[in-house]
Amino acid sequence: MKLETNIDIIKYYHDQIISDNPLAFIDNNYNIFTINTTGLEVVNRTRAQVLNKSILEISRKEWRDNLKIILDTCITDKKEKQVLSLRFDRQKPYWLLLFTYAPIISTDKGDVIGIKITAATPHFKLNPYNLKEILSSTLSSHKAPLAEIEAPKTAALSELERTILYLLHHNFSYEEIATTLTIVNPDKQYTKQSVAKIVARKLYDKFDVTNLLALRTKYRRTKLHSSIPRMLFDEFSYLVV
Repeated sequence: MKLETNIDIIKYYHDQIISDNPLAFIDNNYNIFTINTTGLEVVNRTRAQVLNKSILEISRKEWRDNLKIILDTCITDKKEKQVLSLRFDRQKPYWLLLFTYAPIISTDKGDVIGIKITAATPHFKLNPYNLKEILSSTLSSHKAPLAEIEAPKTAALSELERTILYLLHHNFSYEEIATTLTIVNPDKQYTKQSVAKIVARKLYDKFDVTNLLALRTKYRRTKLHSSIPRMLFDEFSYLVV
């Protein structure tokens, strides 16, 4: 089957489907030949602005070289790639997304004829190793807009407390939290003892709990863990696999 026919079939089929998940397809020249409504919301552009345009052109300049390498590797190795991406110029629900780049392989000759791109909110937890890697993948010094993450119910929490809670949610120990805080704020030296004091003397009181398990549970129920700690993260793109 001709390449053009395969692409037309993919385009026709996916244009008939309504999905809440961001979805786009590009050809081997990186040109977008179909994208759904949610995908347009992620890139914050109209259909006319992206169709038949190179995905590299509509990507952030500082990310283009890395993205091209990922796309080329996806085509040559015929294996999918995943990238965890944080961008504050996207709409808030799409700030943190896990992108999957999957090669589309023709059944005739086994050739890659394009790449399917999907995005989803990540649900896996961080660990000290991948957090360190993510912090080294920073693309810019853009912080989350403060007004976007402030809310009356969290107004009493300092940025340091927000960050400690976020890391506790991801099962970091006090020592791992102290190490992470020192990495992102090298002007200060944090210890597991200083972290423990903040938890016991401030966070227990603010959440009206008496132990760490209850604190984690109550924090999770508030859904505050979906907010990005400004102290911890700048924008980044991190190659997961």
